[in-house]
Amino acid sequence: MGIVKKLLAQLFYLLVSVSAFWTLLLFLDVKEGLIAWVLASILAGTAAAVIIYAYIKSETHPYGMQISLWLNLASLLSFFVLSFVLFGGNMLLYEAEEYTTEKTNLTAKQKLSYYQQFIWDKQDVNLEELEQARHEGITFYYEKGSYPTEGIEQILSYIEGNKQFLERDLGGKTDAAVSIVLYGDSMEMAERESIQQEYSGFYDESEKTIHLPLPVDQTTLAHEYIHHLFLNIARQRGIYTSDIPSWFVEGVATHLSEKETSLLRTMMEDTEYVGFQDLETPGQWENHLQAPYSPYFQSGSFMRYLSAQEGPDILSRIFVEMRHASVQESFEKVTGKTVHAHEANFIAVHDNLLKQWREADDLDVRHDEPNSRWSCSWKLRPAPGNWNR
Repeated sequence: MGIVKKLLAQLFYLLVSVSAFWTLLLFLDVKEGLIAWVLASILAGTAAAVIIYAYIKSETHPYGMQISLWLNLASLLSFFVLSFVLFGGNMLLYEAEEYTTEKTNLTAKQKLSYYQQFIWDKQDVNLEELEQARHEGITFYYEKGSYPTEGIEQILSYIEGNKQFLERDLGGKTDAAVSIVLYGDSMEMAERESIQQEYSGFYDESEKTIHLPLPVDQTTLAHEYIHHLFLNIARQRGIYTSDIPSWFVEGVATHLSEKETSLLRTMMEDTEYVGFQDLETPGQWENHLQAPYSPYFQSGSFMRYLSAQEGPDILSRIFVEMRHASVQESFEKVTGKTVHAHEANFIAVHDNLLKQWREADDLDVRHDEPNSRWSCSWKLRPAPGNWNR
């Protein structure tokens, strides 16, 4: 009975000490956490040394004393290992935050939120609480008692009418199943932390799931479905999707989902350009979502420019080459120019288009409203909306 009490006591002390160390780490950054772990390890090692020394110096070694020795040493060793695991977890939280938002500081509340998400698998929406229906190989999730007939029919119609053309543009095919979560009035979309707004839609690559609010926006649907096709074709080709720059992933989806629309003059005038080297990671992308930046518009426009310069199949040719090389290397091999060279020319063409438009305004050749769209049928001179020059 005495052994059981000692065992329970050691487990209690271990739980309290580990919990205290974990709580402390909530308020410490990586460097501070490392210092705390080293100090805690020194204390644990010192305690172990004292216990062993006392045991050796003792003239007698009764059975109970031996049990206490091993329980104490086991408890201290367990604390050393568990505290190291907690320190590693704290470090990974900062790495995850830097990768996704480029931020290097975390509050205790944000850390708790991460632990809920990664350890307890806390999701913004619990699919088990939703009704589901399966149509043409697609699983739809929606609020109980509110079958979204119009939204589902719209999605099925879009996919049926566009999948083969999108796969042609991407230069590959995939039969990867997709699920779609439709958010009704009583459901809240996840919030995009960088701009403090709800997502207008997003694709969860790990779950192969598209999340869309109702009513379904056609452009958003197309954008997220292109993500599904593109990322799964990449996987099938053995491409690590995490190695593909964010500007390329988003640029492809933006261009293919909006290539039938014209470019807004105001967007071209008001958007501040940011180099693609600063739009490589999700964190860099998120940090440039607020005005005066518009990375979606910029990346999509670049892909449109590239298609005009190199041909409509340029994206598929680069994508195929990515099986053997990085995006940057694939650009150079397929087009004979580096990404940087294309980017420099893209900026020059962009500036020239704006210059021509302003000259037209000054000459009263054209009298459009400030928000008028670029026209691709300007009769008096080459259209400002034409990237092919």
